[in-house]
Amino acid sequence: MIDERIVADLVPGEVPRRWYEDFERRPPWSREPFVEPFPAAAWASALRSALADRAREDGELGRLLEDTALVGTGIFHVLSRDQGDGDLPEIDGYRFGVVLFDNGPLRPYPLHLPPVAVDGVVFPVVRFRMERVPHDHDHDGRIAAYLNEGSALCGITAGHVVDRFRAGSRVPVGCSHGHPARLVRPGPGYIDAALVELECSRTTMRQRPVRHVGTGEVALLHLQDGDPLPTTVMMGIDSVPRLLSAAVPQNFLTSGHGRPGQSGSLVSTPADELCGIYLGKHNAADERGVWAPYGHALDLRQAATLLGADPDTLGALDG
Repeated sequence: MIDERIVADLVPGEVPRRWYEDFERRPPWSREPFVEPFPAAAWASALRSALADRAREDGELGRLLEDTALVGTGIFHVLSRDQGDGDLPEIDGYRFGVVLFDNGPLRPYPLHLPPVAVDGVVFPVVRFRMERVPHDHDHDGRIAAYLNEGSALCGITAGHVVDRFRAGSRVPVGCSHGHPARLVRPGPGYIDAALVELECSRTTMRQRPVRHVGTGEVALLHLQDGDPLPTTVMMGIDSVPRLLSAAVPQNFLTSGHGRPGQSGSLVSTPADELCGIYLGKHNAADERGVWAPYGHALDLRQAATLLGADPDTLGALDG
């Protein structure tokens, strides 16, 4: 977990005007109830919006994004002393800016990428090679959240844990009270989530609030091998088409991560709100091969919706 004072000092202390302007531009049906945002989350959202606008106008940046697998805005590990131009300093090995993730070896683009400004504050743009390491090497996956479908108790887990099975098959996932489970349906497209039907010995479920979690907030990884692991949400990441469509990021990276066999675990807030599905470890490497680890999680509200479930009915098992 990153010290909260460091998180606060990585961005200006006030919410950017751009965030309020973006909020007002959203159609009423797409707005969540107004809540004064966490400053780091507001700057990450405004930076994402500014990057999308810049990509539509700047041919160099647009071409760079065409070869980019995922885009993140928020806090990143500094891997070299010469990583991008920006107004705000590195603090204890962290900076705030835009990260372009490539799937393969980094292509020979200029090391210095054009920075992006929000409300006159300039943020760096850096590139890393992405090495996602999903935790699918153990026998069992975990359950992030529970729901009732008719008379059946179901759970949401990581899709890659069950992706070799067909709907109706027994799968290596169980609730905290027992096994086995049956695959109901996988997530559509590239959504790394799945719905499974469970046969737990206890079926009393307590509903819990579900919400998006933003950059800089504290989250808890419930890895089921002790107390929840406190971690910091470092950035939201998503594909370039979703970036340009102004959609809320479906994935986010955290400062902490688990180990093999823990995919599908719950990510929550300290206030007991459900916010994510833990997917595994995500390594980011620069052109010299220097790398840093992140935890990788999927936004639970979006995952539930795309699985055909009502996110406001999700909960945890009692006992």
